[in-house]
Amino acid sequence: MIDRLFTNRLSVFVFVISAMLRCAASQAADEIPKIYLPSGGDAKSVDNVPPEGFKALYNGRDLQGWQGIPGNPVELRALPKEELTELQTFVDEDMAVHWRSNFGVLEYDGKGKHIQTIDQHGDYELIVEWKVTPGANSGIYPRGIPQIDILEATSTQPAPFQGSGGLSNNKKHPAKPRAKADNPTGEWNRFFIRIKGDRVTVRLNGELVTDQVVLENFWEPNKPIAAIGTIAIEAGKSKLYFKNIYLRALNPPVEKKAE
Repeated sequence: MIDRLFTNRLSVFVFVISAMLRCAASQAADEIPKIYLPSGGDAKSVDNVPPEGFKALYNGRDLQGWQGIPGNPVELRALPKEELTELQTFVDEDMAVHWRSNFGVLEYDGKGKHIQTIDQHGDYELIVEWKVTPGANSGIYPRGIPQIDILEATSTQPAPFQGSGGLSNNKKHPAKPRAKADNPTGEWNRFFIRIKGDRVTVRLNGELVTDQVVLENFWEPNKPIAAIGTIAIEAGKSKLYFKNIYLRALNPPVEKKAE
């Protein structure tokens, strides 16, 4: 009789503790700020309308504010102005063919070149929503430096898949994300990126995947990254989709308009 009573009380205790843990987990999920999460789950959200304090880098209608990337920025600095202008015209024409705005989504057909903002930015917080297709291997280039990884979650990558949001070109500092937080292929994901100095923090769908990691200079490995630069999107060989690209400059804001 005593054993049965003890067993019953123990079962009730376990049930109560389990319920409390489930409740706590649910509350923790609810407490993730919406700004970190893809907009699809919020019926009140309107695409390409920036949150307070941010500005839209993609207007949802066309590619205003974006241009093609002519090549390696170190090599480009040595080119005569006339040759650089010709190259820029060529890659802008390529962008017009392979990138398009379609019902509020920036679409890439998998056959073109990288693109970048015309304006340059220093320290900032950046929101980017993205969706990939099978085989995708893309990324975001803060200040023109490759890269914060965007990878397709279910494909076989050259190395065991670690998830998006890492800094795969790093050699001395961490390159892999802390966790795999990608949504299934074909679903929207959201980056919340913060770059301050040479350190990058990335949240993917609300989960911290890169925490104040130094972004190494891919183009000039023996130098720190520049204090200002464009924001680029890597093209790759698979179709890609982007929307809700918002930026908030950090104080003191450092931005440079195109000349």
